[in-house]
Amino acid sequence: MARYNSAILRWQAKHGIHNEDVCRIFLTPKGREASTAEDWKALSFSQLARALCDAANSLRNKPGYHYLRFYVAGILKDILRLAIAKSPTRGDPGRYRLLGFLERS
Repeated sequence: MARYNSAILRWQAKHGIHNEDVCRIFLTPKGREASTAEDWKALSFSQLARALCDAANSLRNKPGYHYLRFYVAGILKDILRLAIAKSPTRGDPGRYRLLGFLERS
């Protein structure tokens, strides 16, 4: 974490970015706290996917929108191990609500 903090501080100095304008995210599968870093916020991959899904609706006509969709699909499939399908064949169908924006074109 100290190495990442050093890199962030160098980047801030190079670009004239104030510390209050930077949010340090500790991204883990289950959102565990960073035990040695007080200024890092814990975030799980499912929380990240949900935030990106929420933002995706307003970005539909922007460049990079489809890359955002692929990134979220990768999180859901490869990290969270959710099946990517048009309709669930078994299990809780509620978990597929997160995929709603992927089914729309």
